[in-house]
Amino acid sequence: MTTVLVPRFTPQTAGFRFRNAFAPAPIRELRLQGVATLTIGDAANGLCGGMSFSAADLHKASIAPPPDATPPVAGSPTFDYIVDRQIASFAGGIVPLRFYRLMDPSRPDREPFWAPWLGRGGPAQPHVRDGA
Repeated sequence: MTTVLVPRFTPQTAGFRFRNAFAPAPIRELRLQGVATLTIGDAANGLCGGMSFSAADLHKASIAPPPDATPPVAGSPTFDYIVDRQIASFAGGIVPLRFYRLMDPSRPDREPFWAPWLGRGGPAQPHVRDGA
């Protein structure tokens, strides 16, 4: 497993004070010209990628995270920024596809020896199940 250390970053000082426990709210709404509104996602399922990317953005800009201990509400600037960063964390759909592929029960418990070279950067990242 690769470890990345960011100089002067500690969760206690650079992380958000609130938990990843947002009230139910769609992360996006698409209005279809008065016909219907299509909602996408639910913040109550978590915005971990958005929180991680947002905390990194603030740290890089030397800006302290907001002091709030409660998650921001839908429609607030902080919520909207975290949602935008959540969507960016999906890397154009590659990350969700990678997770879906890794959850496939037909995947072998161990990958072939050449898998680390073949799967670099793609949705077929090598894995080992159950700590084996």
